[in-house]
Amino acid sequence: EKTKWVTFRVKPVAVPSTFVICAGFNPEQTKGVYVHYDNNSSGNSYTGLPGEEMTVFNDGEWMIRAVVQGAGAQEPPSQK
Repeated sequence: EKTKWVTFRVKPVAVPSTFVICAGFNPEQTKGVYVHYDNNSSGNSYTGLPGEEMTVFNDGEWMIRAVVQGAGAQEPPSQK
């Protein structure tokens, strides 16, 4: 299947100026999601499991993007 950006809508939540996005999924051989990554590693992407310390993902940067907007802002356009 061709790769594409997927938008997950979430309920608005207040965040501090510095925050981390955690994406959890339960992949198995026949189900789950594939999260792509680029080949450049700046040390801004991590891996980890609940209850464990995060470690730097040295293979690249996860292709996950957060859209952050101020309170009362209009909804961003969907990405295709």
